[in-house]
Amino acid sequence: MSELKPCPFCGTLPQANAWIFRGISETRYFCPNQECPLSVRTVTLEDWNTRPIEDALLARAEKAEAENATLKEERRWIPVREQMPTPIVHRACPAVCRFEIGAQDHRQWLA
Repeated sequence: MSELKPCPFCGTLPQANAWIFRGISETRYFCPNQECPLSVRTVTLEDWNTRPIEDALLARAEKAEAENATLKEERRWIPVREQMPTPIVHRACPAVCRFEIGAQDHRQWLA
């Protein structure tokens, strides 16, 4: 017997009813909360534990977590010595000096 899930509407644990009709016995489940829509309906254990939307969302969440773990493993930080130099913008000219090296020479040209 599988574990019973709580009621999808109110969260209450279900109660079981054993039915015997012409020698055939069956156990069906219902919600004991009188304000719940499932309190007037009895269903089999398989039907009670079936939650297609919840199962689909859990499958998507597991897939996303696995993908996130893979991306974390593949991520590599770039050491500072391998990064590109920061561009410098001078007020004297509209151009952007691409590297800090030679920026002094560029300013001398503008003077």
